[in-house]
Amino acid sequence: MLLGFTKLGEDTYLYTFNEDSFEISLEKTENRNGFFGEDLKIFMSREEEKLDFIDGVSLESSNLRFFIHQSRLLKHSTKTLKGRVSSYIIYKGEVLNFNRLGFQSEELDYFYNKNQAIKFSIDKNDSGVFHLSTLPFNELHQTFTFEHNNKEYDCSLNVSRSYKNEDVELSLKTELAMQFKNNSTLEIEDTHKLVKSYMTLMKLISYRKNVDIPIIKLKKMDADGKYMHVADYYFYYGKSDKVENKKILERTINYMDISGEIGGLFKLILNDQIYLEQIPENSNDFFLITASRFIMVSAGFEWQQKLLNKKEVELLIEENEKNLLQEKVLAYLEEEIKSHTGKNKKYFKGLKKLVQQRDNSLGSRIEKVLIDYDSILKPFITNLYAISDSGDYSSDVTAERLNEQRNDFAHGNLDKGYNKKVTVDFVILEWVYYILVLKHIGIDDLSIQKTINKLFNRRLAI
Repeated sequence: MLLGFTKLGEDTYLYTFNEDSFEISLEKTENRNGFFGEDLKIFMSREEEKLDFIDGVSLESSNLRFFIHQSRLLKHSTKTLKGRVSSYIIYKGEVLNFNRLGFQSEELDYFYNKNQAIKFSIDKNDSGVFHLSTLPFNELHQTFTFEHNNKEYDCSLNVSRSYKNEDVELSLKTELAMQFKNNSTLEIEDTHKLVKSYMTLMKLISYRKNVDIPIIKLKKMDADGKYMHVADYYFYYGKSDKVENKKILERTINYMDISGEIGGLFKLILNDQIYLEQIPENSNDFFLITASRFIMVSAGFEWQQKLLNKKEVELLIEENEKNLLQEKVLAYLEEEIKSHTGKNKKYFKGLKKLVQQRDNSLGSRIEKVLIDYDSILKPFITNLYAISDSGDYSSDVTAERLNEQRNDFAHGNLDKGYNKKVTVDFVILEWVYYILVLKHIGIDDLSIQKTINKLFNRRLAI
């Protein structure tokens, strides 16, 4: 709980902020027991105060800025305002502008392995002496850039380190730094977007939604060109009860396998071109297949497959209209087939077949992708079919099973029998999703195989 004071106009308020729920309450410090006619009128009308943010000073004398969710505080009682906070800043000293964000989190430590900063050696004479040191920053410095809304961003990865002599403790943390290319001030709108994109990246590289909420340092360049840590940024994200163990964290995608195109990945994320609804909540849900998740995994495939094909993106609206029209035509032809016999029945059946042949169904698209990326998928599918005793693999049969099952789930046909082989097909479709995303940003086949092998714990020699 954070307590402090803020001013709205001429009035001073005591604020109470819940750091878990991000709820804030403000109460006037003067006339707190007064109950006048005007106050009663306000209380009954439930008026709102429109504010983008409020500045306050904590009881510990720290400067804070709270960004109000939807810019609205409700006049909850005669002297009290209440609302929710979307994010807030605690400054180290005075309120300053900033031009760099520094992210630290558990997934980031595994994405860009923090332990690579350690150099270790043992004396050969068996004296029991060993030497532990850290590599210079310049040997670990990695950079990438991307552009969004005509703004260029410079980013870098490195491993920060700190040492506590009294505890003989060396602390290492991977840090991702982001700033404008020209080092101009980061406005709060840009900060919100970059934080959101960072969280999306962490979900994508870990295939989990319950990623670690990062420490976000706000930094400002001083006169010597060095960045000072001037504040900390906190945002509302919710908390998961499931804490992942080291084995799960070690499955995180490796930076070196996608390093050349990480900027392209951020660009896709900021342009809302990464579908993430199908990603499991936590590692316990990796093998959970429900009707809703099956449909979302299918939707993830369709979204990324269409984006990978620029022509399909351009024709997306037109295609949806054609698909709707086709469904109506097929329904009409089916009715005609039922109501006719002989040559007329045969005629309508022939028309139905012609319409279906031009179908760009989910099944046909899955089959095409399975064929196109067979060289990437083959070792994984061969292994999966062997350990699951699923018989012989066929891309067209796999695609058709997935298509039928998706349609059954989507149309509520839950009484139909569930083909157990679809469980195996479902895993393949999850791999295909990552192939489509990584191909979109130009990752080579071998690196994609390494990514699938690590992320899905396939344990193959790649």
